[in-house]
Amino acid sequence: MHIRFTPAYVIYFAGSMIGALLFAVAIVVLAGSPHTVTAADCTPAPFYRGHLQSSGGFLFWQWGDEDYLYTTSAAERDNAAAQGWTYESIAGYIFPGKVPGSVPLYRSYSSPGSNQAHFYTTSAAERDGLPAGYTYEGVAGYVFDTQVSGSVPFYRLDKTGERAHFYTTSAAERDARISQGWQDKGIAAYIMPTAESYAPGQGGGSSGTVSVPPQSATCTATLTVGDDDTTCPPGQKRDPATGQCIPGTLGKPSITLPAGQCVVGVPQTYTVVAHDSDTSSRIRYGFDWTSVGPVTQWVPSLGYVPQGTSQTVTHTWDSAGSHSFRALAEDSQGNRSPWSDVATVVCRNAEPGPSCSPTPYCSADGRNVCHKSGEACVESCTPCAFGCTNGACNPPPEPEVVTWSVAPKLVHKDDSVTVSWTVRNVSTCTVTGTNGDTWTVAAAGSPRTSQAVRLSSGIVAQTTFTLHCTPYPGASWTDRTAKVNVVPAFKEE
Repeated sequence: MHIRFTPAYVIYFAGSMIGALLFAVAIVVLAGSPHTVTAADCTPAPFYRGHLQSSGGFLFWQWGDEDYLYTTSAAERDNAAAQGWTYESIAGYIFPGKVPGSVPLYRSYSSPGSNQAHFYTTSAAERDGLPAGYTYEGVAGYVFDTQVSGSVPFYRLDKTGERAHFYTTSAAERDARISQGWQDKGIAAYIMPTAESYAPGQGGGSSGTVSVPPQSATCTATLTVGDDDTTCPPGQKRDPATGQCIPGTLGKPSITLPAGQCVVGVPQTYTVVAHDSDTSSRIRYGFDWTSVGPVTQWVPSLGYVPQGTSQTVTHTWDSAGSHSFRALAEDSQGNRSPWSDVATVVCRNAEPGPSCSPTPYCSADGRNVCHKSGEACVESCTPCAFGCTNGACNPPPEPEVVTWSVAPKLVHKDDSVTVSWTVRNVSTCTVTGTNGDTWTVAAAGSPRTSQAVRLSSGIVAQTTFTLHCTPYPGASWTDRTAKVNVVPAFKEE
């Protein structure tokens, strides 16, 4: 963010301010007031917005669903990003110190064990009346509780059934959240807008004056605002020699729509590409799925790709009718292109396709059972462990005992016998003898076969050997047995 503070006058630019937004903030102080307004107080600070989404246990966060963090501290923003948070945008601008007419924006925090959430309010009573688990963290900054010239509403929404709280200056974002089941809690405060929220769809290009109730002494600050604190507005880049924003080299992206009509609930894949005259630059693409709000999705989600490299993004629309979206490109230095032309798709509700039958069938290789469903007749297949016949998975084969032998069946005392078996379509076989012998052999090969030849220990009495095998799930097995007898010993008298 590039800020110019001027003690006694406001700097205006003649003509149109292409791609920049100028806030002239006239701050005045009561004579004899105990609070002295400083230069830092007069300069609005970016109010960064970060998002943390849980998926059943994320880093230190195990219980909550999602949380939004708003802070004027770049260090806190960067530390949160290192902990897994996603930095989304600048929500707006607030004052770091108290200026006439402003009120504190209190910040409280609910720890993970109580459903992690950050909560912001201008009401001390609401701050003090929060449920158990919240801890008051201090003043996030200073805002207005009634609208002043040049300020915009900072809407608050609460997620139904959870402690998640979301704040935005975008009416489109607010309405989108409401359609997703979030509760509209009205206006939390009035803050200074970003370039996009001040001139929707233009990426800046306007100037405005923020004023507060007149008093007796004044200080003035001028703030040039881009789309975030380190970049110029879309379509411009920072001149390293002068620090000024100049026309950029990154062209606006073009979006290619897929063939076929959009259907509600069916993902669509879009292709985007942008070129930079600086052929060595690396870029990423930011999508605004409302066409009037800030970037809500980056592609790729991490890192950058060489300029001129197309990327695809999949989006699913949840309602019928016309939907518009747009994209911009951003290079690794933070310079942004202008917004693309707005792309529009018209979606209709899904209907059963006349040529789409849910009747199952076998895949060409006979290894899967498949069916088609939905408006687009999307094929879905399930693997069959034992092949597919007539649109159904084949049942598991029953075990096949090829050989089972214990020989000889009559022995002299202390003689051994040979035990052998070959059994197909099993996972393992175990032979046990009442004389204490036991052998287990896993099946191998195709079909799965357990086979072995074993020599018993000495037989001293009638012994029974039992063959037990584990069949495939769904198949059955019956144990096999074999007896060995000992020749009686005769004693001559």
